[in-house]
Amino acid sequence: MSADRSYLFVPGSDDEGVVEAIGSPADVVIVDLEDTVSPAAKAAAREWTLETLADLGETSQRLAVRVNGVDTDRGIDDVRTIATADALPDVLLLPDVRDASEVRLVDDVLDEYGVDVDLHPLIEKPSAMFDAQGIARVSERIHGLMFAAIDFQMNMGMSILDETDLSVPRFLLSMAANGAGVHAVDKPNLAAVHDEERTRAEARAAKAVGFDGKAAMTVEQAAVINDVFSPSAEEVARAKRVIDAFEATDEGVTVIDGAAVDKPVVDQLRALVDRAESKK
Repeated sequence: MSADRSYLFVPGSDDEGVVEAIGSPADVVIVDLEDTVSPAAKAAAREWTLETLADLGETSQRLAVRVNGVDTDRGIDDVRTIATADALPDVLLLPDVRDASEVRLVDDVLDEYGVDVDLHPLIEKPSAMFDAQGIARVSERIHGLMFAAIDFQMNMGMSILDETDLSVPRFLLSMAANGAGVHAVDKPNLAAVHDEERTRAEARAAKAVGFDGKAAMTVEQAAVINDVFSPSAEEVARAKRVIDAFEATDEGVTVIDGAAVDKPVVDQLRALVDRAESKK
């Protein structure tokens, strides 16, 4: 599974923004056909997005498209049009997925055309949060779940503009994603877009409860997110030291640097080193 850390949203109607995003630090560039595009511009945005995908060729980033809601004719038409396009994105983001049946609708369309792309359902409703593990397990195409906090707060009647404690839904989504063996992706920092320290704090909070990455609204946010979700040189050096010390013993568990270390600890440290190597 790809080690994606930052997911940068760009409106599909913003030609210059898409060009800027491609080649930016973001691991995944999401061309959005949904909320950031006005209804009058949606048809043109989809056409331009497909042309852009066809013209791009190979890129160092993964490219994604957020379609319109798959409970609407426009959303399913987005999926069909993308499935028959000359070039495919790596990922489809599915907004406001309410239950596993909506993912099956997309799966059926992709099966119909023999198309294989990753799927990222967005969890926006409280009911979907409680069904998140079922959503994550419904298709082999599922790469991850993304927390769409603004819509979640609206659906909960929670203030969107004010600081709000989202630790419980974050933890629920992380458990669902990790339980299904897929990525957990946190919401973007929308409340203070240009506040680097807030983005960093949010990313650290998400990482602490098992998230693999975070959505971004700007190139600058993406760079901060990459930094937080990348093992530091100190973390890698410590991991290698502990691994080497453990392997030098014949014990199932030993104490290294004051900490009890056994196989699960070493397995996690090896994964950390692999993750660091994959982003060099």
